[in-house]
Amino acid sequence: MQRWFFWIAALVTLPGLAVERSFDFSTAPLDQTPPGFRSVVAGRGQPGEWKVILDDAPPALAPLSPKAPAVAKRAVLAQTARVALNQHFPILLNDGEAYGDFHLSTRFKLVGGALEQMAGVVFHFQDETNFFAILADAQRGHFRCYKVVNGVATAPLGPDSLTVTPGVWHDLSVVCEGARITAALDGQESIKLIDNASAAQPGKVGFFTKSDTVCYFTDARLSFTRPQAAAQALIKSILSAYPRLADLAIYAVRPGTQMPVIIAAKNEQQIGQSGTAVEQSVIAASKRYYAKLRNTALVTVPLRDRNGETIGAVRVEMSSFRGQTEGNALMRAKPLLDRMQEQITSLEDLLH
Repeated sequence: MQRWFFWIAALVTLPGLAVERSFDFSTAPLDQTPPGFRSVVAGRGQPGEWKVILDDAPPALAPLSPKAPAVAKRAVLAQTARVALNQHFPILLNDGEAYGDFHLSTRFKLVGGALEQMAGVVFHFQDETNFFAILADAQRGHFRCYKVVNGVATAPLGPDSLTVTPGVWHDLSVVCEGARITAALDGQESIKLIDNASAAQPGKVGFFTKSDTVCYFTDARLSFTRPQAAAQALIKSILSAYPRLADLAIYAVRPGTQMPVIIAAKNEQQIGQSGTAVEQSVIAASKRYYAKLRNTALVTVPLRDRNGETIGAVRVEMSSFRGQTEGNALMRAKPLLDRMQEQITSLEDLLH
């Protein structure tokens, strides 16, 4: 569920929430793009062909026994299109939230490519013409960071003499802390830079290849600190006033996305999860939703700004009683909804 927005400026600086996320391709259907990702392209040509396949890969965790097999068949992410165009950059974007400070790691294996054998990750992605990329180049022995601004890449930074062997799994990691960006290949930190503009530009992350490169990725992990939104202070305030609520959440649609996500919740682990057609309908059409569960009643209602415009959806789960109806469930939820809307002035406030 989500958290609520408490409009007190001092609470915006509450400590961040540490989150770890792994991209487990074993749960995705084979020969399909994994859910939660979107294929785009920078430069020329059409988007790449990204899908989950089976390949021999090392275990995600070190084996307990030295007799354990070094590799096993595992689900990995593959970019298999072979488009022999220069300035063609297939990207598979994680279509979740934007990240500012984070640690992203993955394994990759360059499998083919006549024109290029180059792959890596993108981050601070705003759109197809504004992003950062870390690329390993097997043909030239390069490991470099590129910053693309309005479609133009700045001079790359990184070593020109690292061994990037095709057909072998390599470890790649990127760390962003404020304006500081570092990257390592196979445990060797080789890229260090300061970019003050990037500190104010959180963006999405994803996987990246060039031209006709065929590359596999696995064991992608992301750890980051989510700023503690003032919405969390509000949900705590509501729960303090209404301690018997079974659950409480707020959904909103972030800029550049279409589906609502949980932005605040009683259960903090649910923050960032996608909403459903229910929340989408509540936000888009200002509808109200009611469901009678086994021991609780669930209502989802529009959350409005000071102008009466719907900017989110509030989901409230409360204990039910004999004779519980939609009408009295909505009446029970109204006082806490009114309390929240007194604190909210705009969608920007809600997403802060």
